[in-house]
Amino acid sequence: MTLCISDVISHFARQLQPIVGSAAPEWQQAMHSPVRWTTYTNLIDPAPYLRAGELVLTTGPIPGDADDDSSASGSAEDGIRRSATLQGAQAREYVRRLREVGAAGIVVGPVHPDGGDTSSGEHEQARRLFESQWHDLIDACAAQGMPLLWGRNTVFIEFARELGALIRADEHRTDAWLTDAQQRITDAALTDGGPAAVVEQLAEELGSWVVCFDDMARARYRSARADDLTGAQLEALQSAAARVLGSGLRGAMRLDVSDVQGELQTLGPSHGLVGVVAVGTVDWADADRRDAGRHLLSRARALLSLSLVRTQEVRRAESGLSAAVLRLLLSGAVEAAHHTAASFSPLPDSPVVVVAGCSNTMSVDQVASLLGRAHRGTRSLTTVHEGTVLLVVASHDLNVDGDTHEDLRLGVSQPVLYDSMSGGLDQAMDALRRALAGDQPTVRYEPAVLDDVLTAVQRVPGMEDLARSLLQPLIDVDRGRSDALLETLRVWLETGGQWEAASARLQVHRHTLRARIEKCARVLDVDLRDPKVRHELWLALQALTA
Repeated sequence: MTLCISDVISHFARQLQPIVGSAAPEWQQAMHSPVRWTTYTNLIDPAPYLRAGELVLTTGPIPGDADDDSSASGSAEDGIRRSATLQGAQAREYVRRLREVGAAGIVVGPVHPDGGDTSSGEHEQARRLFESQWHDLIDACAAQGMPLLWGRNTVFIEFARELGALIRADEHRTDAWLTDAQQRITDAALTDGGPAAVVEQLAEELGSWVVCFDDMARARYRSARADDLTGAQLEALQSAAARVLGSGLRGAMRLDVSDVQGELQTLGPSHGLVGVVAVGTVDWADADRRDAGRHLLSRARALLSLSLVRTQEVRRAESGLSAAVLRLLLSGAVEAAHHTAASFSPLPDSPVVVVAGCSNTMSVDQVASLLGRAHRGTRSLTTVHEGTVLLVVASHDLNVDGDTHEDLRLGVSQPVLYDSMSGGLDQAMDALRRALAGDQPTVRYEPAVLDDVLTAVQRVPGMEDLARSLLQPLIDVDRGRSDALLETLRVWLETGGQWEAASARLQVHRHTLRARIEKCARVLDVDLRDPKVRHELWLALQALTA
C-alpha cells in the first residue's frame, strides 16, 4: 500500500515527533493520506510548486519582512527557531494553501541539526521552546487538519534520500502486484474455463463481484461473489447494461441503483460493441493501487472482448449451419441433415415438434435465446426462417409452459417425423398466427378444426367470387405495379402482423412494408387493426388462392 504519514512517523520514530495529528478518529483521514514525495522549501507560499501528496520539509517559512542578519545567530536556540516565524493570519494562510494543493503534511526541522542523541530533559526543553516559537503554525495545523511533525535532529538531505527509497520500494510492490495479477488473469483466460475463469479471477483480484453481459445484455458470466446479488439487483444491472449497449458508444457508466454500487464498462470496438462488464465498487487502499486496479480491469476487458467476439463468430457459424440443416429437412434430405448437424449439434430424436416464435418488442436473437434457455441440456435445433424463430425439439423434451416473456408468442406443431418436417413447419406457423390473433401466448396446432374450417370455406358456392369482389380494389391497383400489394397483405397476415417477420419474407425494409400495408388499408377502406377485418381478408385470400 502507498506510504502515509503514519508510516513515515513509524519508520522515522527516532527522528520525527508528531506535534499535530494523532490516532484519534477525527485524524484518521489526514494521518493516512498518501505521501508521494518530499520537497524542501522555505517559501512563504510554496503551493504553486507542489503536487498532491508531497511532504513539505522546512526550517521555517520566511516571511517577506524577515531580518536576514539575525538568522546568523550562533546561539543554541538557532537549532529550533528562525529569525522570524509565521504568526496569526500568515500561519493560517500558509496552512490553507498547502491544504488546497493536497500536501500530505509539514515537517519543521532545525537550521543546524546536531544529529546526536539528547537526554529526555533536553528533549522536553527543546520541544517546549519549539511549541512556544511556532504556536501560531501549530494552532493553524490543528484547526485545518494538517499533520505537523518536528524533526529536531533531522538532516533533510538524508531524510529525503531514505524516504525516496521507501516510496520507490512501495511503488515497486504495486507494480509487482499488477504484473502478477495480469499474469494470473491471462493464465485464467487460457484455461478451459475461458471467460468465466477471467471473470472469477478478476473478482478475486479486485475483491468485488463481477458480471459479464453479452451484446444482448444477457448475463453470460458471473463471479461467485455475484451470487450475493438479489434478483432485483441483477435486473438493475441488466437494464443498465442494455442502456449502455443501446447507445452504441464505447465508455463507462457509474451505477448506484437498487442498492447496487459499481461501474459498467463496454467491451469491444466502438463500431461493434460485444458486451459490458460490471464491477462492484472497490474500496481501494490508495490511489496507486486504484490505478493499478484500473490497468488490471483494462487487461481483463481486452481478454473478455476477444472471447465474446469469438463467441459471436461461433454463434453466427452455428446459425448458418442450423439454417442449412433446416433447409435440408424441408427438402426431404433427412440423412444429409443428420450428417451435417452431427458436426456441431446432433438433431433430437424423432418424433419432434416445431415451435415458431416471435415478438413485437424483442429481436429474433432474443427470442432464440429465450427458447434456447428453456431447452438447455436437451438436443434441439434453433434457427431463423423467413424472420421467424424456429425450434425443433423432441416431443418429450418440449418446455413452453413455464414462465416466458409477456410479449412472446409461440405456435407449436403436432409431433412429426423428420420426413414430414415441411408439414410440421406449416402447423407451427398456423398456430403462431392464432396466438398472435388471440389472447393465448402459446397455441398448439389443432388440425381437425382448422382444416375443416378452411375446407368448408373453400367449398362454399360463390366463395371465390365473393373473395374476389372484396379484394378487387387491391387487384386493380396491383396491375402494372412492382410493389405487389396483394402478396404483401397475404404475407403480413400470415405472419400475424409481425413487421420484422413479414419484411424478412418479402425481403423489403420494415418502413417499406408499413407503407404498403397502409396503402392496402386505404385502397380497401378498412381498419387493419381490427382482428375481425384481418380474419375476413385472410379467409378471402385463402379462397382466392385455393
